[in-house]
Amino acid sequence: ARKAVVLETLGGLDQRRAPRARPSPPPATSPGVEQALEPLRALGGRINWGDVHMHSALSDGTGTPDEILARAWARGLDFAVLSDHDNIVGTRMLPSEHAELMWVTDKLGRLDGFTTLHAYEWTTPPTPTGSGHQIAYFKERPPVVYGYRDVAPTLSELNKKLSDLKVFTAPHHSTWTGTPWASYDEEIQRQFEIVSVHGLAEAPGQQHVAARGEVPDSTAAAGLALGLEFGFLGGSDAHGLLWHHGIARRRDPWTQGLTGVVCREPCSREALFESLYARHSFATSGPPMVALLWSGPSRMGDSFEAGESIRIQWRARGTRELQQAVIVRNGQDVHVVDLVDSEAEGSFTDTPGPGSHSYYLRVLQAPDEESVPDLAWSSPLFAEVSR
Repeated sequence: ARKAVVLETLGGLDQRRAPRARPSPPPATSPGVEQALEPLRALGGRINWGDVHMHSALSDGTGTPDEILARAWARGLDFAVLSDHDNIVGTRMLPSEHAELMWVTDKLGRLDGFTTLHAYEWTTPPTPTGSGHQIAYFKERPPVVYGYRDVAPTLSELNKKLSDLKVFTAPHHSTWTGTPWASYDEEIQRQFEIVSVHGLAEAPGQQHVAARGEVPDSTAAAGLALGLEFGFLGGSDAHGLLWHHGIARRRDPWTQGLTGVVCREPCSREALFESLYARHSFATSGPPMVALLWSGPSRMGDSFEAGESIRIQWRARGTRELQQAVIVRNGQDVHVVDLVDSEAEGSFTDTPGPGSHSYYLRVLQAPDEESVPDLAWSSPLFAEVSR
């Protein structure tokens, strides 16, 4: 509200050495969550939370790259990804900027209890003129940025350039800019960002979290209806802007989406990448909620051969009281449970008939003090019923 520039000094700060942020403790893992991990012990380890989508001033955000990742570490996250645009508002990412991002990502990835991945956001016009936006996540340092304006003008071309690398991609804010499912590559597009500051891209007409834009055939439900297989991610897409041009659900730009990953210990960069590539992840609209789904030895993200009867098990935990847990099969709510506690578990036996079927868990918890509801979604299970 100031009407002029004001310069102030901070009293009491020891200027002889740089201040060091102290990380907040990670989200507590309750006994219920430890029990929930029992069906997932083949993966080893525990649940790790992180923000898979953030921007710095090197593209269209605010703050330096090290500031963005250091903030995620100081917030107590287990991992974070800085995913600046390959080009934005007419400006391409320079090779020197790409080198800086890689250096900062490696440097901050060596903090105790903190992991980073290399990534960038391939940015094109909305469909059908362009291919929307895709974030590319790398196991190792990407050699170059395959940009929309030079070597990868279409999603098919991007997939070709990435085919020899250890990488996976995820479309982002697809209800706004769309995603061309016809160019889907099951070896590369392993994930789908279902929620961010731009709202929810689960299905047309979904409730609770408003979506930006109305591209109905680019939601998660549309891709699953085509028989495609992908996991779910949640990311803030934080640019450091309060309310993010008025489309955010909360004032804090860093609380718009979160990803949980079941990762073996220690959750190194390699282990984190492998777990995300295997789709052993779940998404939340911001807080560290838990949504786990499995069927026998098969866990969220897996594809498996099933008999006529399929027993689906689930477990959930909220940061507040949970209101509802829903099993979604092939885009339809097939099992709904009303809840009154912050932790819950259950099972559901289904006889869906021959063919390919997807199942995922959606969990709704009570609104917070700002009257904003929060949700979590497990990655889908993919069952093939032969008869």
